[in-house]
Amino acid sequence: MGRPLRVFRCETVNGCRLAWVVRAGDKQSAVVDGRPGPEFDVIGNAHTVAFVDGQVVKGCGEDLRFSPDGRRVAYVAQKGARKLVVVDGQPGSEYDGIGEGNPIFSGDGKHVAYAATRGHKWVFVVDDRPGPEFEAIAEEPIISADGMRVAYVAATGGKWFVIVDGQPEPAYDNIGFGSLKFSGDGKHVAYLARNDGKALVVVDGQPGPEYDAIPDGTPIFSGDGKSVAYVARKSGRHFAVIDSRQHSEHDVILPSSLRLAPDNRVVYVAVDGNNWFVVVDGQRGQEFDGIAKGNPILSPDGKRLAYAARTGDKWMVVVDGTAGPLYDGTARIEFSCDGQHFAYLAERRGRWTVVLNGQPGPEFDAIGVGSSVFSANGRHMAYIAQAGDMKMVISDGLAGPKFDDIINRYLILSAEGNRIAYVATESGRQFVVLDGHEGPRNHGLVCGPVLRSDGTLEYLVRRLKGANSLLYRITHQFS
Repeated sequence: MGRPLRVFRCETVNGCRLAWVVRAGDKQSAVVDGRPGPEFDVIGNAHTVAFVDGQVVKGCGEDLRFSPDGRRVAYVAQKGARKLVVVDGQPGSEYDGIGEGNPIFSGDGKHVAYAATRGHKWVFVVDDRPGPEFEAIAEEPIISADGMRVAYVAATGGKWFVIVDGQPEPAYDNIGFGSLKFSGDGKHVAYLARNDGKALVVVDGQPGPEYDAIPDGTPIFSGDGKSVAYVARKSGRHFAVIDSRQHSEHDVILPSSLRLAPDNRVVYVAVDGNNWFVVVDGQRGQEFDGIAKGNPILSPDGKRLAYAARTGDKWMVVVDGTAGPLYDGTARIEFSCDGQHFAYLAERRGRWTVVLNGQPGPEFDAIGVGSSVFSANGRHMAYIAQAGDMKMVISDGLAGPKFDDIINRYLILSAEGNRIAYVATESGRQFVVLDGHEGPRNHGLVCGPVLRSDGTLEYLVRRLKGANSLLYRITHQFS
């Protein structure tokens, strides 16, 4: 079968999947879950250098993609001078080229789309059906969450326009990079456009008011898809604009701070002079010397609001308008799924703690940023902490066994919070710890662990048997 050139893995609620590209002679093929696909001259759209058996060879780029649910896989392949997209082992139509960053799956995994070239013209292909030709197609296409609608940016005659469901919208001088998006329900589409030196937001084909500038990446939709918001600048002043209505002006509004809560409350961070504050539905909050990047944080139901703020050289976390104690630093604010509980990391004199519902826990030398997890019912919490050179998991305030290392991203709690799993390292060997019990030392954890939708914990490990490396799929009932 040949030696692997590049390995890809997928970790979803549907379990672990593994794919790799192999070379046999002068041909390459993609092996998915141990099943080899058809052979091609090259697998992948962008060539990178890889070493196999001590020799430099051309491998594939980041072009082998799993669908969001992990059930399907697609990649770009080359056959002679032609390129094509292969979906679930089935080769599609051949083209002169495939656009960078393609193909993409719809959110439900049912549809595959990509941009391709025929000579000097571009076409957009959905489920192997090409659309009309254009002089250029910009960035990746977008597909609505339900997979029913497709939109992309194209150019002809020096003008740029958005194609929605195969129909071109009005042309503009420029379409903002990364601005094109569908609402969550897929019923509406919005994007940033520029014409004659002015910027505007277009919603469902209807242009909004013109401003001097609107930052790329906007607009944003509300959770119900009925409202659109963005930050704009006019005559040196900044505004939050919601459904084409201009809110109060400020010296600065941080575009990345703009939020639309599910109940359509408008939240953002603004600056007037040297004063920083959070604005909620036009109401100006307490003033501070600074507010941390990436804030504010809304609870999943949108009813609660938190942010980290600075006074002098000290930081505090403000939750629902109430400021917590001062610390030397704070990080990683999060709410439980039901919004009833909140936690954040805090540092004082070089020691770190997790503050849960306003109450600080034990102090450690370090706490893994991004390691903390709530159970689905919100009643339990766990995180990874470091004391000296050793790491441990703290679950509901109780410390587990110590190890050389514990990997942040793989800490898993069951829905009820009564079971816990994570990946630890001891003496250079990785293993899974399940409810405090150490699994076998493996020669390498290849994928996972992940918690499948049926409540099964699953992971893939590599074990050596003589000169061979064997792959094992291990499952535990975890519900």
